[in-house]
Amino acid sequence: MIVPFSSSAQHYQLKSHPDRAEQLPTMEMEKNFGGANVVKNKEAAMVSHSYPGKTDEGITVASATLEGQTEPPPPSPRDIHGFRWVLAVVAVVSSILLYATDNTIVATIQPSIIEDLGDQHLLPWVSVGYMIGGLVFALPSGKVYGLFDTKTLYLICGVIFCIGTTLCGAAPNMACMIVGRIIAGVGGNGMYVGVLTLLAVTTTDKECPAYLSLIGMAYGIGSIIGPLIGGGFAAHATWRWGFYINLVILGIFAPVYIFIMPTFQPRPTMTVRDKSQAYDNLGTLLSVAGLFCAVMAVNFGGTLYSWRSGQIIAHLVLAGMLLISFVLQQIFSFMTNFESRLLPCQLITQREPVLLFVLMAANNCASMVSMYYIPFIFQFIGGSGALSAGTRLLPFIVATTVFIALQGALLPHLPLYKPWYVVGAVFILLGGVFFYRVDIPTTDAYLYGFQVLLGAGVGLYLQAGFAVILAVIGMSDMAYGVTFMLFAQLLGITSGLSFSGAVFTNTALENLRRLLPDLPAEQLQRALSGAAGDFFQKLDEENRKAVLRTIMSSINKSFILCITAGAVSLVAAVFLRNQKMRT
Repeated sequence: MIVPFSSSAQHYQLKSHPDRAEQLPTMEMEKNFGGANVVKNKEAAMVSHSYPGKTDEGITVASATLEGQTEPPPPSPRDIHGFRWVLAVVAVVSSILLYATDNTIVATIQPSIIEDLGDQHLLPWVSVGYMIGGLVFALPSGKVYGLFDTKTLYLICGVIFCIGTTLCGAAPNMACMIVGRIIAGVGGNGMYVGVLTLLAVTTTDKECPAYLSLIGMAYGIGSIIGPLIGGGFAAHATWRWGFYINLVILGIFAPVYIFIMPTFQPRPTMTVRDKSQAYDNLGTLLSVAGLFCAVMAVNFGGTLYSWRSGQIIAHLVLAGMLLISFVLQQIFSFMTNFESRLLPCQLITQREPVLLFVLMAANNCASMVSMYYIPFIFQFIGGSGALSAGTRLLPFIVATTVFIALQGALLPHLPLYKPWYVVGAVFILLGGVFFYRVDIPTTDAYLYGFQVLLGAGVGLYLQAGFAVILAVIGMSDMAYGVTFMLFAQLLGITSGLSFSGAVFTNTALENLRRLLPDLPAEQLQRALSGAAGDFFQKLDEENRKAVLRTIMSSINKSFILCITAGAVSLVAAVFLRNQKMRT
């Protein structure tokens, strides 16, 4: 998840938005917060269950304030300050950096993984497995953090993440690698939601956006430097250290997590049994099973099984039935209630949040396809190694980073948010078209220019969604909005990697089989993974050029996802309201 980079999000008010104060309850709420009983303001009563207790500003004063007398500042919602607080923030933000880096670290080390582990037909799961682990538990994790002790859950998720990365680093085969990636994705997403929750409940409303911006920076930086780190380890040590490094860094900060990091108990009066009964178990089962079936069908279709096979058809049908059942179960609150259901259904009926959801998913789809398949151009066509391919992705990385920072700095001062989406969508659309048209003779200068264009488009609204949706729905529904955007982001990443992997592998394999009918399918799959060794050198000049053209054509087709994401974003952006956000 990428949280809002832009500051002062909680101060944004939409000029055309109705006064949210009219929707707030008239009763005030008193709750134990950080060891001190404080009376909360009216808006606090609307806080979502994912972030109960986020009510640290606007303390009601029992007596009337005398004319000219200033209200005392609200008490701090945390019990640690100074160096200990800085240390705790650095520690939790570091865990986000690691989680984000693991998103993309395999983009440049896939050939090395295949060389060691084989089973190249399972290669898409090395990247997709990590994201599906986070996606299927994105909605459940938010609800769990709204019920149980935050610090305890964060530590458990950290252990799960470490177990997953250990399995990846020590994997003797591809099956172990995939299981490790899924486990790491579950734990990493849990850590992310935990950090978001902790900072939401231990900072004031005035402080919160700055800390959320810090998380966004860590996630953004981690995602874009992942290919560089992976390529560096693959070239100078071993790809396995790309995973072991997580254990080293988390081990260094372990004392901070255990002894210094603050905690928060959202429901101190509820028993464990009551909390378990308040959780939407049926919704979790339906959503997890449905998403897994859908991703398995997309990634196994055309590689492990034919698209017309009974296995793929069964997975698709089952995924459709489960996901439809999940949506209906959420709408009608079957075996759950309005407060406990996983899906923020109240946002699905509003135009602006739905458009922001689509824009978030489309942008992340385009960014992941770019980060995975631009290095492929340099590895296959240019003959670059892992580190060189990662380094030659720098124009995209730098452009994305610069425009993320630009958007974050200017949005509070140029608060009409629609233009950011429109311009960004146009850039993504153009960048996708250019990469779709790239051919072997295309020079590096053009490739670098196309990367800058695509990176600029991605950066213009990659992080804007979280700030904008909070302005649209109001801070009282912060948790619903953040969860909504989190799910959109993970859905975009997972679908982008799944569909682009299926397009690339299926089209390339089909064409290579026609071109080289005497070679076994396994050898062709290794060639597509970049782990073919001297495969290309053994071909005669005519066949070598034909193979490279075939692979380049399949890479081009992967960028159809970028074109689609840009086109969908442009349509969605056009339908956004012309509303101003002002501080």
